[in-house]
Amino acid sequence: MLLTVNNLDLAYGPKILFRDASFMVQPRARTGLVGPNGSGKTTLLKIINGMGEADHVSLEKRGDVCFGYLPQEGIVLRDRPVIEEVEAAANDVQTVRAHLARTEEELQQLPSGSEEYAECLERFGHYTNQLQDLEAHKLRSKAEAILFGLGFRDRDLQRSCGEFSGGWQMRIALARLLLEEPDLLMLDEPTNHLDLDSLRWMEGFLRNYEGAVLLISHDRALLDQLCSSILSIESGNLVPYTGNYSSFLVQRAERMEQLEKARKSQDRKIAQTERFIERFRYKASKATQVQSRIKQLAKVERIETEDSDRTIHFTFPISRPGGHEVIAVDSIDKAYGPVTVFRNFSLKVERGDRIGVVGLNGAGKSTLARILAGRENVERGEVRPGYQVDIGYFAQDQSEELDTSMTVFEAASEPPVKAAETQVRSILGAFLFSGDDMSKSVSVLSGGEKNRLALARLLLCPANFLILDEPTNHLDMASKEVLQEALRSFPGTTFVVSHDRHFLNPVVNKILEIQPGSCRVFPGNLEDYLWKIDQEALFRPSTSNQKPVTRNQQPATRNPKPDTLNPKERRRQQARLQEARAPLKRELQQLETAISNLEEKIAEREVAMADKAFFEQGAKTAERVREYENWKTDLAAKMERWEKVGAELEALEAE
Repeated sequence: MLLTVNNLDLAYGPKILFRDASFMVQPRARTGLVGPNGSGKTTLLKIINGMGEADHVSLEKRGDVCFGYLPQEGIVLRDRPVIEEVEAAANDVQTVRAHLARTEEELQQLPSGSEEYAECLERFGHYTNQLQDLEAHKLRSKAEAILFGLGFRDRDLQRSCGEFSGGWQMRIALARLLLEEPDLLMLDEPTNHLDLDSLRWMEGFLRNYEGAVLLISHDRALLDQLCSSILSIESGNLVPYTGNYSSFLVQRAERMEQLEKARKSQDRKIAQTERFIERFRYKASKATQVQSRIKQLAKVERIETEDSDRTIHFTFPISRPGGHEVIAVDSIDKAYGPVTVFRNFSLKVERGDRIGVVGLNGAGKSTLARILAGRENVERGEVRPGYQVDIGYFAQDQSEELDTSMTVFEAASEPPVKAAETQVRSILGAFLFSGDDMSKSVSVLSGGEKNRLALARLLLCPANFLILDEPTNHLDMASKEVLQEALRSFPGTTFVVSHDRHFLNPVVNKILEIQPGSCRVFPGNLEDYLWKIDQEALFRPSTSNQKPVTRNQQPATRNPKPDTLNPKERRRQQARLQEARAPLKRELQQLETAISNLEEKIAEREVAMADKAFFEQGAKTAERVREYENWKTDLAAKMERWEKVGAELEALEAE
């Protein structure tokens, strides 16, 4: 047993977080710690690590067990190069290296034939052997592999830790822990500052980790892929479940159902006993029985079930029908000082697109969201919203988007909101702001409350194009599910930046991958995209130093063959391939031209249909509507054929 927590009690005034709670952590366990926001997950990890106090607790751990803890915030790093900061986590190696350095200095000062020199030389050999046993020669490569997996590049390793933002400093702290390899690794929301690539790398690393992992995360995909057990905080207790998070949901629902039945049965029996006591309390012949029942009642341990948490339920309101082209970005350049984010970048968003945006942190995902929302200017190029497009924008950093000097009600009511006071109060109530909550200052709201307020503002400004930048930050599992369902039922167009795989997968039909120097669009949902890039990774040339390969590199051929063909045969083979590719290329070009023409005609007809007079032309109106519908059917067929021809051409070129 690595760790045992017994009889944990903790309360803040009338609010009870833990009541006689206990649990154990086994070697190599992969345990997810879950519970509603504010239930005490972070508090529990702080208590285990001596950073918080309980009213009562008994902690037992093996004497040789090493703990490692990554908090959500409060990371402190020394002002030295990143690689040195991470390597310093290998305490055993650093200690032996320090001993070896001092011993080497002593050797240089002692006479070579003296007895002291011989003793010092023996210590030198001992420390050298220790370093070999600790595989100190592999320390630099292990540290680099972890840093590269977490998204750092060669040029970052010698930069001072103080040069990095808080999110990147959190990655450095995570790299230190992973290199240290503690027996029990405790991570509090480690994915908050990771992009999709780094998150998937960390998931693989933790899956093969030799120690135990105790993890707090709102990333359901991570909990499903990694965890073999779940520890759930329920009514002040710590309830263990076997299996991953999806299995936990099923088991917990069954447990809650059984518990509710048991509680109702107990309530009936208690009510019967109370009626008996009340009926015969003053009857002398029943005095003994009454006293017996009173004692029995006092000994009953009441079954408690969790109160149903107040949950947000909403749908995004659609404003009005817009044109086929929602927004077009033509050859834009965007830079911050010497740092170029986009150069000659173009993108077209069409009605019905549900675009998920992924890529490395710092590659420009949030910048693009702000540009599309009209919150950011570009140096060159054009951003052209389509016909009757109404944009609803949710920013990643709500502390910058919301006016902290306002109250909740004032922030919800400020322009462009034009709703009546009663509607504002109704929407805020639906988002769990009621009564005095509406008079709270925005400055005192938690991250989750600010997210809810920003979502409430979106509902008060009906839109047909939603741009959401990391909308799930600070949301618990239940709130994520509700937001996910609202996006799935939204009839307009969406553009969602997120690294939450479980949340993003069912709400998108295209993936926009943004990497430094390259952008690509993939049809399908997130699973389709991940499968595609995994296939690409299989055919990339391997690199000796395990550094990440940038996405703008082309994948290697699927079936490399030795160059054994003579020049004549090679020319014949190339001619056959060219002959097979030529008609596909021609068809692809023809399809692209036809698709472009159809889109233009559809857009023009939609503009005409927006005019009331269009529907006052009798038979001509019906004919033009049928023509419009035929164009849309033809467009869908040509798009499907375009994707098929493109795939065939790609397969041929891979040969």
